[in-house]
Amino acid sequence: MEAEQQEVFRDSAPGAAAAALPVDPHSAEPVTDRRALKRVIIVSFLVNISMAIAGQSYDQAIITRFCDNHYETQSFTSLSSPPNAAFPTLRDCTLPEILTPASSFTSLLVTLLVIPSVLTSLLAGPLSDAYGRKVVTACWLAALILDAACPLLVVNGQGLWVLAAGKLVLGLCGGLATPVMLIFSAVADCTAKVDRSRAFGYLSGAGMLANFGGMIIGGLLVKYTKGFLVTFGLSTAMCFVSLLYYIAFVPETRQFAAPPPPGTPVTKDPLHRRLAAVGGDMFRAVRNLPGSIVAIGLLSAGMRMSTSFLIPFYAAQVFGWQTWDNTLYGAEGAAFSCVTFLFFLGFADKTMRRYVMKGDERRAAALAAASDGEDTPLLVPAADATAVQTTEEESPESHLLNARVSLYLLRIFIGVELLHIMLFTLSNRSWMLYAIVPIDSLGALTAICARTILLEFAPKDMYGTINSFYGVGLNLFSVGAIKALAAVYAVTADTKYPNAAFAIFGATAVPALVGSLMVRFGGRGTGR
Repeated sequence: MEAEQQEVFRDSAPGAAAAALPVDPHSAEPVTDRRALKRVIIVSFLVNISMAIAGQSYDQAIITRFCDNHYETQSFTSLSSPPNAAFPTLRDCTLPEILTPASSFTSLLVTLLVIPSVLTSLLAGPLSDAYGRKVVTACWLAALILDAACPLLVVNGQGLWVLAAGKLVLGLCGGLATPVMLIFSAVADCTAKVDRSRAFGYLSGAGMLANFGGMIIGGLLVKYTKGFLVTFGLSTAMCFVSLLYYIAFVPETRQFAAPPPPGTPVTKDPLHRRLAAVGGDMFRAVRNLPGSIVAIGLLSAGMRMSTSFLIPFYAAQVFGWQTWDNTLYGAEGAAFSCVTFLFFLGFADKTMRRYVMKGDERRAAALAAASDGEDTPLLVPAADATAVQTTEEESPESHLLNARVSLYLLRIFIGVELLHIMLFTLSNRSWMLYAIVPIDSLGALTAICARTILLEFAPKDMYGTINSFYGVGLNLFSVGAIKALAAVYAVTADTKYPNAAFAIFGATAVPALVGSLMVRFGGRGTGR
């Protein structure tokens, strides 16, 4: 099969036809286009490492600037200058009057990034479905280069408003939801459904590996260059390399219908009817999604993103963490997440798939025995699922099997998320935070399982649209959670319980876990 597999996607102008997935001649089922998948993953790796190089330094640079401003107003020397010998011990950048406004400004940057991206992300998905992933992705990468260059200006003396301008431009071009939507849609385009969960794991694992390497590189640069200039410069250069590689080597993955033969008369409906038809298709595709899985994904993402946002400020106040400490914590998380995404998720998917298939076979045999062969069993044995339909893409039983496998894994990983946030809230030593990172990396698999389930119920030509709507929901919910968490932290930071915010937001994992236990997939011929 490997020898017969070849690259079937090609760079094309908007609207041009792209070949479908290659088909296994033995089973008549689509198989994954490995070459296109590898190139998409490489782009994801380059983008992630470029962002990770500056990621841990970004918050610290903001804290440093607020620390500068705080002491400058008291006639002390700026941190960008040599220490003032007259006041060698009075410069403490972990004071609440420094960290609280710094966290509020960072929250403002998140708002400027997310709010404009709500509309643009909604447009990016349908545009990528209509014109291809490549054009939309290239525009976003150009905005990323501009945003990555803004910290360079701030380091060289410009005001913090430059950071706000960069985040606003990136938000207008889709924010951080659009690249996730586009990359996941591209992976879905070039993978068979049975391989999709593992492909998402490989994609996320490559991203975590890039995060690990980028954090280490960025942290070492800050530590040994005594500043942020080199770190932000390298990050900007890597963003530019990502754009060049994407344009030069990544094929168009969106599959378009073949154009009609030359000379064929083509009739076009009026514009308002075409827009109404597109809107109707989008509404039906979104309505068909399991709402409980969407809600679970939102709760899980909101808890994780808001907690990750607050950790640098919380750890700086409670444990005195600085750039290198945050780098080590982030690098450990990325390393363990890389292992879970690349290796553990595939193992768990295969194991759970075997378990579900054996259970279906036992239930099907029991139903057949009870009915004396008169009725068709409700659940088709997985071994016979390909006999019901001609291809895996058309089989509702195959959709049902894939969704149920991901649902069982989803329940497990949500429970792990709940365990991690409980342990995090109880941690009163710095080493405890490092010790529970492996648990957190397993909980991160919740997002992969939720997205896999949603795409099982999405038409193939609506992957971009579905990912757009889901990404916007994640962004809106997450920015609300971040604002709420920052408000709670501002109130509790000077009390005996600065970790109260984590306990409150960790409680959101409880309804997510309960909701996942209530979800059921079943129904003859529907895959629901």
